[in-house]
Amino acid sequence: MLSSVLQEEEKIANAIADSVTPFPQALEGILGFIRRHTSISSSIKGLRRMLDTCRHQQISMPKFEELDHFFRVTLYPKSTKTVPSASWQEPIFQYLQKHDKITAKIAQEIWQVTRRTTTTRLKEICQEGLLIEISTSPKDPQKVFVLPTHRN
Repeated sequence: MLSSVLQEEEKIANAIADSVTPFPQALEGILGFIRRHTSISSSIKGLRRMLDTCRHQQISMPKFEELDHFFRVTLYPKSTKTVPSASWQEPIFQYLQKHDKITAKIAQEIWQVTRRTTTTRLKEICQEGLLIEISTSPKDPQKVFVLPTHRN
């Protein structure tokens, strides 16, 4: 039983290794965390299901990153639509053609609107699938927004 679990773990590790960037050590951290904190077979099944779903739905593979003693998994949406639907969105996309990412503060300066309006607009753009929010929590002050096609 243990050898079959280890073989499954190796298959998952190889699949994850293809999407681990830029920190290959993240793979060791993920597998170590799985071994210490959960049932190995259920974790492997969950990772396999996540990777299979991405392949089946033709979604970009998740990105695994090491963050000190933790790891982060970034899942990408299926939508890759990048056409602004409102005129106020265009300056943001023009900015993103020259830069990799944009913060709420920069968007606020571009639009010359209140912080609340900026937050509402950025949420709307993300819901439309035009931008991806990258943050550690919903109220992360360091969050950034990127185009879906910018990510791998």
